Amino acid sequence: MTTIYNFPFNTCEKVRSPIAQPYSAFINLITCLILIYFIVKTKSMYSFAFLFSFLLFQMMHLVSHCIHIAGNIQQISIHYLAILTNICFYVLYTVSSKRNSYALTLAFVFINLLDLYMLYENYPFVYTVFTQLFVFILLLFSFFEILPLAKQNHIQLLLLSSFSVGVLLINEKKNGNKLLEWWPDFPFHVFIELVGLVAIYLIATLFYDIEQPKV
Repeated sequence: MTTIYNFPFNTCEKVRSPIAQPYSAFINLITCLILIYFIVKTKSMYSFAFLFSFLLFQMMHLVSHCIHIAGNIQQISIHYLAILTNICFYVLYTVSSKRNSYALTLAFVFINLLDLYMLYENYPFVYTVFTQLFVFILLLFSFFEILPLAKQNHIQLLLLSSFSVGVLLINEKKNGNKLLEWWPDFPFHVFIELVGLVAIYLIATLFYDIEQPKV
């Protein structure tokens, strides 16, 4: 099966020089700075690990919008960093909730195995984006009942923004070429990045201050 959506080459922003996609890169730079700000304020090594893994993901995301390297090394690197981020998120949940949900663990393992299968069978990249997005949303639902009411409201906003990223990704995959034909100089991909910025800000504010669980 031929890869249809090959990040970052098929993102809906005209390639320029010397920075390949400067508008998307700039927004990703802001998200990296947001994560750094909250990382230094974390209250447990588990929160630190989660936000730091997210920072690594976003830094690779940033580099990929700055420099396009032939092949799929950027796509693969970003995807593995997404898996790492979700693993750290899973650990943060299990430690902070002091719960061992076999159903959640089974679903987490199964989805990631399916994800890796699709990745190495060269399914369109956007499909594997959705598997990791689904894992993240599954963990968010798990977190919902153990967080304070104020943070539960923020999780609802985060779920909405995560869903919006998915809708925008589908639209870009289906209509990206047409959009660039109509208006080739407009960086349509920034809409995804802006919604992602909101989501990352919510993630940072929700999880940076989870304290080290007492033994």
